[in-house]
Amino acid sequence: NGDGINDTWVIRFLDSVPESTLQLFDRYGRTLFTSQGYNSPWDGKVNGVPVPAGVYYYILDLKNGGKKSTGSVTVLR
Repeated sequence: NGDGINDTWVIRFLDSVPESTLQLFDRYGRTLFTSQGYNSPWDGKVNGVPVPAGVYYYILDLKNGGKKSTGSVTVLR
Protein backbone atom coordinates (compact mmCIF):
# COMPACT_ATOMS: atom_id res chain seq x y z
CA ASN A 1 0.00 0.00 0.00
CA GLY A 2 3.05 2.25 -0.19
CA ASP A 3 3.39 2.94 3.53
CA GLY A 4 6.91 1.49 3.63
CA ILE A 5 5.88 -1.49 5.79
CA ASN A 6 5.84 -4.90 4.10
CA ASP A 7 5.71 -3.28 0.65
CA THR A 8 8.16 -5.86 -0.71
CA TRP A 9 8.48 -9.60 -0.28
CA VAL A 10 11.89 -10.04 1.28
CA ILE A 11 13.34 -13.54 1.65
CA ARG A 12 16.11 -13.22 4.19
CA PHE A 13 19.58 -14.45 3.24
CA LEU A 14 18.52 -15.45 -0.28
CA ASP A 15 20.86 -12.81 -1.66
CA SER A 16 23.74 -14.95 -0.31
CA VAL A 17 22.81 -17.68 -2.83
CA PRO A 18 23.49 -15.91 -6.14
CA GLU A 19 22.65 -18.93 -8.30
CA SER A 20 19.15 -19.32 -6.83
CA THR A 21 16.01 -18.69 -8.88
CA LEU A 22 12.61 -17.50 -7.74
CA GLN A 23 9.48 -17.67 -9.88
CA LEU A 24 6.13 -16.21 -8.89
CA PHE A 25 2.84 -17.15 -10.56
CA ASP A 26 -0.79 -16.09 -10.48
CA ARG A 27 -3.62 -18.58 -10.00
CA TYR A 28 -3.74 -19.21 -13.75
CA GLY A 29 -0.08 -20.21 -13.87
CA ARG A 30 1.13 -17.03 -15.56
CA THR A 31 4.62 -15.97 -14.52
CA LEU A 32 4.52 -12.61 -12.77
CA PHE A 33 8.06 -12.33 -11.45
CA THR A 34 11.33 -14.12 -12.05
CA SER A 35 14.59 -13.47 -10.31
CA GLN A 36 17.97 -15.11 -10.58
CA GLY A 37 20.16 -14.34 -7.62
CA TYR A 38 17.40 -12.35 -5.93
CA ASN A 39 18.90 -8.96 -6.72
CA SER A 40 15.69 -7.17 -5.83
CA PRO A 41 12.68 -8.37 -3.83
CA TRP A 42 9.23 -8.47 -5.42
CA ASP A 43 7.30 -5.25 -4.85
CA GLY A 44 3.82 -6.60 -5.57
CA LYS A 45 3.79 -5.12 -9.05
CA VAL A 46 3.88 -6.43 -12.60
CA ASN A 47 5.16 -3.98 -15.22
CA GLY A 48 4.83 -1.21 -12.63
CA VAL A 49 1.15 -1.96 -11.91
CA PRO A 50 0.15 -3.32 -8.48
CA VAL A 51 -1.31 -6.83 -8.62
CA PRO A 52 -4.78 -7.34 -7.16
CA ALA A 53 -5.12 -8.62 -3.62
CA GLY A 54 -4.97 -12.39 -3.64
CA VAL A 55 -2.82 -15.47 -3.32
CA TYR A 56 0.21 -15.97 -5.54
CA TYR A 57 2.39 -19.06 -5.81
CA TYR A 58 6.15 -19.45 -5.95
CA ILE A 59 8.90 -21.91 -6.78
CA LEU A 60 12.26 -21.30 -5.16
CA ASP A 61 15.25 -23.28 -6.42
CA LEU A 62 18.50 -22.81 -4.51
CA LYS A 63 20.37 -24.73 -7.24
CA ASN A 64 22.17 -26.77 -4.60
CA GLY A 65 20.86 -30.18 -5.65
CA GLY A 66 18.11 -30.09 -3.03
CA LYS A 67 14.37 -30.07 -3.40
CA LYS A 68 12.72 -26.95 -4.78
CA SER A 69 10.62 -25.01 -2.28
CA THR A 70 7.06 -24.13 -3.20
CA GLY A 71 4.38 -22.18 -1.46
CA SER A 72 2.19 -19.14 -1.57
CA VAL A 73 2.36 -15.48 -0.71
CA THR A 74 -0.75 -13.41 -0.01
CA VAL A 75 -1.05 -9.81 -1.17
CA LEU A 76 -3.34 -7.62 0.92
CA ARG A 77 -4.31 -4.14 -0.18
